[in-house]
Amino acid sequence: MNQLMDSDSSNWISFITRQVHVFIKKGVAIHYLLIFTLAGGLPLFLRLAAFGSNLTWVLTLYFNHRFFRRQHIAGIEKTIQNAA
Repeated sequence: MNQLMDSDSSNWISFITRQVHVFIKKGVAIHYLLIFTLAGGLPLFLRLAAFGSNLTWVLTLYFNHRFFRRQHIAGIEKTIQNAA
């Protein structure tokens, strides 16, 4: 998926997603939780986590449609040509 987003550098959504991807890995989430808790920002962290989780599935649908729809359509056209 990262290679597909790298090749799609002209799209601003791909560009932003690649830049933010470093901060949203599962391994660092516990560190963010600790930092926000110590700073008294736990409610803000929970709101950001809820927003981020919803944004994740929306972006997944978007990239799935953007990158893999062409292959799906090509497969359908090939099936139609073989049937005819």
